[in-house]
Amino acid sequence: MKTYILIIVLLLFSCNKQKEKINSQKTSSSSSSSNYEKYYNNKIEAKKLADSALKNGNEILYVEAFKKYVSINCYEDFLYYSIKMSEKYDFGDAYFDTFYLLTLRENDSAIRVNKLANYYLFKAYEKKNANAEYEVNEMYANLKPMPKSSDFLLKIAKEH
Repeated sequence: MKTYILIIVLLLFSCNKQKEKINSQKTSSSSSSSNYEKYYNNKIEAKKLADSALKNGNEILYVEAFKKYVSINCYEDFLYYSIKMSEKYDFGDAYFDTFYLLTLRENDSAIRVNKLANYYLFKAYEKKNANAEYEVNEMYANLKPMPKSSDFLLKIAKEH
């Protein structure tokens, strides 16, 4: 009789272990779908912020949108907004962000993208963007006179 009771207790114990294992697998599975939902919701929120910033020329919303896109590693997606915001509203931070995002691109021709990135860097510099001023002073410290953004645009135009 003691043997039967021992076997039943062991079976119940092993069944509980199986249930715990199954529950932990379900939790990790729902966690990954939860992470995807969180990413998707953050991406939608970032897009709404960026669209609103672009529509209204709102620099504060633009900065918030950039932070949101960076937090979800969607740099490439934000490039459109940085270019449009810089060109439409002449916003120094957007010029610098465009420079930064262009330097992260790997699929483009390095020489052409470098010239375009430098155009946006010097546009930000001309707008007195602090990050651009630092970059320009680091990269072109010994260069006198300092080039203008239009100089880089002319170099791109001459290639075509």
